[in-house]
Amino acid sequence: MVFFGLNSTKIDPDAAATITEAANVAKGMPSAKVTVVGFTDTTGPVAYNQQLSVKRANAVRDGLIANGVPAQQVNIVGEGEAGLLVPTAQQVNQAKNRRVAIHVG
Repeated sequence: MVFFGLNSTKIDPDAAATITEAANVAKGMPSAKVTVVGFTDTTGPVAYNQQLSVKRANAVRDGLIANGVPAQQVNIVGEGEAGLLVPTAQQVNQAKNRRVAIHVG
């Protein structure tokens, strides 16, 4: 998983390392599909968070492609506030919910 700062799509060094690792796995499985799923915490409006989750997924997708994964192999999904890793009430700043999951298979 790749984690993000509040209201951010920035890939930090830890995230970059995770993306590189996932890209290496995907390149070792040329017929595998890679699904990149973006999430947010519950701060901000629901519609905004949906868009932010897609932007996060695209940032990770771009990183995978930059690391040699063919673009047609990568699918993105934005889940917004759905699928909270840490269940919270609305308007709660929870870092573990601001993430992108990378599934290779």
